[in-house]
Amino acid sequence: MQNLEDHLPREDMLALQNVVRHTSETISEQLADTHARKIDGLISKLTRPSTVVDQEKWVVNISKQVLTPVEIMALRKGLNFSITTTEVPVSKILSSIETGIYSLSQSAKDTIRTCLSR
Repeated sequence: MQNLEDHLPREDMLALQNVVRHTSETISEQLADTHARKIDGLISKLTRPSTVVDQEKWVVNISKQVLTPVEIMALRKGLNFSITTTEVPVSKILSSIETGIYSLSQSAKDTIRTCLSR
């Protein structure tokens, strides 16, 4: 700043200082307005209730059974969710296979049993 004052006349230096002050105030006001608009937009998005309701994802309990919190949580997971058992029912699976292969020939039964025992 001192170098400019040495080279510019006093009137030009005052004019330059006024221009710089005015420009910085204008830019500061523009930035404040921009930030205020952004924060207002974000606040309105947070406080605005959602008016779109996707009823295709609703589950309505038409029975008289009161659902437990665990059942409600499972229903909230949607159609792409299945509850797994804690243990694999091996005996039920094997008995179902035996029932299914009842009408096959003995050699076909033995082949299937051998493949399952691996």
